[in-house]
Amino acid sequence: MDTELSGQRGRKGQFVPRLLFMVGVVFLTPLLMLLPFAQDRRWQCVLSFFLPAGLMFLSGAAVFVWQRKRGSIRLPGRQQAVVTVMLLWLYVMVVGALPFLVGGQLRAIPALLESVSGWTTTGFTVLPDIDHTPHIFLFYRGFMQFCGGLGFVLILLLFAGGREATKLFTAEGHSDMLEPNVRGTARKTMYIYLGMVSGGTLLYIIFGMPWFEAVNHSMSALGTGGFSPRAENIGVYDSLPLEIVTMLLMLLGATNFAALSQVLKGKWRSFFKMGEVRFFSLLLIGFILLIAVLGKTRGVYDGFGESLRNAAFLAISAVSTTGYSIDSFADWVPSMLMLIFVLMFIGGASGSTAGGIKYTRLYVLIRAFLEHLRAKFRPERAVSLVTVQGIAGKIRLSEPSLAQHQRVALIYLATFFFGSFLLSLDPGIPGMEDAMLEFASSLSTTGLSNYTVAGASNYVMLIQTISMVFARMEVYMVYVFLWAGLGKLKTVGAERGARNSGER
Repeated sequence: MDTELSGQRGRKGQFVPRLLFMVGVVFLTPLLMLLPFAQDRRWQCVLSFFLPAGLMFLSGAAVFVWQRKRGSIRLPGRQQAVVTVMLLWLYVMVVGALPFLVGGQLRAIPALLESVSGWTTTGFTVLPDIDHTPHIFLFYRGFMQFCGGLGFVLILLLFAGGREATKLFTAEGHSDMLEPNVRGTARKTMYIYLGMVSGGTLLYIIFGMPWFEAVNHSMSALGTGGFSPRAENIGVYDSLPLEIVTMLLMLLGATNFAALSQVLKGKWRSFFKMGEVRFFSLLLIGFILLIAVLGKTRGVYDGFGESLRNAAFLAISAVSTTGYSIDSFADWVPSMLMLIFVLMFIGGASGSTAGGIKYTRLYVLIRAFLEHLRAKFRPERAVSLVTVQGIAGKIRLSEPSLAQHQRVALIYLATFFFGSFLLSLDPGIPGMEDAMLEFASSLSTTGLSNYTVAGASNYVMLIQTISMVFARMEVYMVYVFLWAGLGKLKTVGAERGARNSGER
């Protein structure tokens, strides 16, 4: 993978320019909304999307020319792949704020938060009047979450492959392979994703939702993002069928795509035999029932049916890290909020569009803990094996694999507590409980909030923005990126010092 490809030009090594060109097309896509919505045909709306698209095209051309002049191209190692993907995501998020800024919708820092919230599929919004925002910007928000849920590298793999793609694919946070090669995996994932978005849109329309809102809600629900073209999102419709469709889409978005592929093949037994699927099902059912019972017994809701309906929707929204709601949870008792907090902290499956620490990782860690307890009552020479039930049967987890899960969980927890502390320093945050809830919501890319983000200080917005970036890159990858950057600075500093010593 790290061998040098001397003198090879053209397609090889041009993955980044192609990616930038592709994102340029993504920024032009919302202009299609000018066809059905004549009221949005203003020069400011057009410029809002032509400007970022032009920047992407120019950037892609500049990188292409620079790489052509190098003459030799080295395929990225793991560390370089992480740095490349991180820089691409950061650049796209910053440029992605321009439509809101140029279009006069938001100021600089709120526009950046809105962009990062969209691309990371979080769902925090600072738009002051969603119900009267031009359709082109509303579509752009949903389309960001559609693309952000899949990831740029995966989308580009549909059109271009190459040996360099594999490590970039992994660095973006994708884990499971649906096909023997990454391009086949990307193609199958996109087919599944588009099929579910189309099906969700159709169901929304059948049950009475206007087509524009159906498209947006389907993209955001499956992308586990939570942006809505309505201020009260799904709750504004007060429709049980629409809520059921939304819950189904959120659950699909929070499920491993490799597991979903088994369902599409008709292998239902293999799907429900998976350890993580069983674990998630029991976990979710238990939390829903507990929240529903608390909602009824603590007087939050009059009847158990109403309590169960709200508990099921919000629990699925939290664990899928989507952030949709059908009712305000401002009147919920602390015990109910605590359960929602735990669910959004856990998050969806590895290899899904959801955020959080991932229930797949939690399942593995619990299995390892139980095996450790059993080993205490066995002879010293007995072999201790940690196994999980996968798609093809039992899988033995190696020590390095377990150690990696433990490291990620530890770093995630450390980041959460440090970020909560930073939020608590703002005088606008009522207390530590609110700071922890808000930071957990951004770090898990959930977007559920008991606090008005739109009225927050720039300090709070920046903290939330940074935490969403951490969340999209699975936290651990950000630290790899920062460590690589620090190492590069040390190397440059050492080389500069050596040159200065030589000159003397």
